[in-house]
Amino acid sequence: MPLKEAHPFFSIITVCLNEPNLERTCESVVTQTCQDFEWLVIDGGSDEKALCIFEKYKKRMDYFISEKDNGVYHAMNKGILQSKGKYCNFMNAGDSFYMPDVLQKVAEFLKYYPEIDVLYGNTYIGAPRNSVVCPGRHKDLYEYFYRYTVGHQSSFIRRNCFLNYGMYDTNLIIASDYKYFLMLYKNGCIFKYFDNILAYIDNHGLSSDMKNINLMTQERRQIISEFYTSHEIACFEQKRRDFYKKCIYQKLRK
Repeated sequence: MPLKEAHPFFSIITVCLNEPNLERTCESVVTQTCQDFEWLVIDGGSDEKALCIFEKYKKRMDYFISEKDNGVYHAMNKGILQSKGKYCNFMNAGDSFYMPDVLQKVAEFLKYYPEIDVLYGNTYIGAPRNSVVCPGRHKDLYEYFYRYTVGHQSSFIRRNCFLNYGMYDTNLIIASDYKYFLMLYKNGCIFKYFDNILAYIDNHGLSSDMKNINLMTQERRQIISEFYTSHEIACFEQKRRDFYKKCIYQKLRK
């Protein structure tokens, strides 16, 4: 087995706490055709069942810790602090890379466009939605961020961004990744869309839980008020109303 580079191209960070679909995540990481990555697992104190699954993959892990933390973003920050790769990806437990050649394709793309700070691609969302989210169809990313975000599972962030702009806001419970992407964009970081499905999300995570929808809405409103002017908010809201009116009109015509 060849010696790994001291500074791999990717840092794959996996956060976990008793995730039932953990093995799917692990398999999708270790079977990647591109192995120029380090794998850091930050477990929040899972039960014996999850720890036994991790034990099967310990040989491929570059860092593993299992201890109580203060939430998913605190755990993600712990992973960042241990990382050495050029780009970070957060493939948290339960989610997975869409195909075994995802890292190979992403590495080739990033080497062709070395100026990229954030590469983002498409995400397949599992049942009950069973649909693909393609953020690149929206030409104005700033306007897109007003309503949506890009999936951290399908994104690769230059590690220097965390050194230059800090890490995830642990005061937020659900929307800290949304805030971070928006903050990077507002600071002039270079975003580039990669038109491939990069990750599968099992749609049972924290932000997918119906009990957390109100909290997510509240956090997003707080973030929007921080990053968007009142004029921008009014403009985007008007566009939203116009869009819905158009959809209703087209339905009535049919």
